[in-house]
Amino acid sequence: MAGKANPAVKRNEKCLLFGEEVGKLFKAVRKAEQIHVDRDAPVTAVGDELADILIYLHAIANRFDVDWSRLSAAKKRSTRDDHRNRCPL
Repeated sequence: MAGKANPAVKRNEKCLLFGEEVGKLFKAVRKAEQIHVDRDAPVTAVGDELADILIYLHAIANRFDVDWSRLSAAKKRSTRDDHRNRCPL
């Protein structure tokens, strides 16, 4: 496909990159918790990986026109109503 990039490919790429960042977060958590990590594997700080995850998450949401503020408020209400004692928010 020459010329203009396929938007579905861009969305898929962001999703895959998001997954890779989650894996890097798990590796950073393992290191922070002193759980074995391959000594040759590059490991960064947990905060750095969380920041990368948020960047990709926002990029994916933007590609699908997700309204974060509306979604967050609705999710808070539904979670609070469904799980009063376990609300993560």
